[in-house]
Amino acid sequence: MSLDEAGTGYIFEERVDGQNNHFSVATPYLYGVSGASIKFDYAIPCPFGVDCPAPPSGEIINEGLQVRVTFPPTSNFKIYTFRTVPRTL
Repeated sequence: MSLDEAGTGYIFEERVDGQNNHFSVATPYLYGVSGASIKFDYAIPCPFGVDCPAPPSGEIINEGLQVRVTFPPTSNFKIYTFRTVPRTL
């Protein structure tokens, strides 16, 4: 996961399909933080007529060092550990 100060971010996933092919998926999101909660929204709207899942939700945990992201419609979640990266100009 990568989050910037402007409220945009990506969640990167490594997946394996039915034929055991490995591939990467990067999903862009918009996000906002309120207290320890993170509200995600899709940066690219779901196409008309397509039944897209709700965006994930997040919770800042472990004194701000980690984020627990829950993916609907199930309660599956992943925990991401953060580090600060200096801004380069």
